[in-house]
Amino acid sequence: MLKQFTVSQGDELLPDVNIYWDNENKILFDCGPDRLQSFLVFLRMFRNAGNELDDIKYIVLTHHHIDHIGGLKFFPESIPVIYNENILNFQGIQWNTIKNNERLIDRFIIKDEYKVQILNRMLMEYDDSYSVKKRRGFPIKASTETSSFGEWTFIPVEGHSSSDLICYRRKNAEIVSGDIILHNVFFNNIIEMDKTQNKLVSFRKMSIGEMKKLVDLQPIEIFIGHGKPFELDGLKINIKNTIRRRKRTEKKVNNIFETDRLKPVAQTAEEIFKTFISYDYFLPFSEVLNIYLDNNYDSFDD
Repeated sequence: MLKQFTVSQGDELLPDVNIYWDNENKILFDCGPDRLQSFLVFLRMFRNAGNELDDIKYIVLTHHHIDHIGGLKFFPESIPVIYNENILNFQGIQWNTIKNNERLIDRFIIKDEYKVQILNRMLMEYDDSYSVKKRRGFPIKASTETSSFGEWTFIPVEGHSSSDLICYRRKNAEIVSGDIILHNVFFNNIIEMDKTQNKLVSFRKMSIGEMKKLVDLQPIEIFIGHGKPFELDGLKINIKNTIRRRKRTEKKVNNIFETDRLKPVAQTAEEIFKTFISYDYFLPFSEVLNIYLDNNYDSFDD
């Protein structure tokens, strides 16, 4: 049974983040946000449970998003990491990356206030401390179906991000899934920039496959990145609801763009997600842009 530690991101608008500990195999799954106070809270809970940082043999990273790997820099560099190799695409950030992100999102935004928020959120996903590259690692190749370390099997997938990793332990029929599926979150696919092709890319179409992969493994319990774990029946219900909500959003977006392909993505997101905009703008924008890209409403090559 995994031990769950939950830490705050220091912002009431952002969800708390889960870190999991496999005491039997001395493996830590994820390491929280890039925030010293969150790490210190984790460390206190970890020690109160009878552990020390020296007990950790491996840290497994479920994906590259900074609320899950930002805290890595606070852990001893002697601890090796296991991760989807695509995480390395987000280690460090260069000026040209910043400018390319800004140039690409300029095409879809009409309000500067949204542009700043979206650009900042995209840049937050880059780990400028190079915390993964600094330590010994075991990258799981994205082209590999599975890799095993002792009792754990790691499956590289794409959907929520390009660097997702399903962590499965057959003996206990349990999964650590990062943010592949969350409670009542129906737009969960984050837009990314492909630096090799210099364009924005969508992994939304792949996300249904990675969610169904979780079900195919028939776990008893699924430990997720935010919130309480799922049992299998709850997972199935949540996936069903997610697919239904996604289709409804797709219909609305397609109706708009089939009528006016020149309409800014940002304006479309504002119209469809009016009540959510005040809470967060990036997620609705990312969802609409994913659908826009998936349906080839525009060419994004220069």
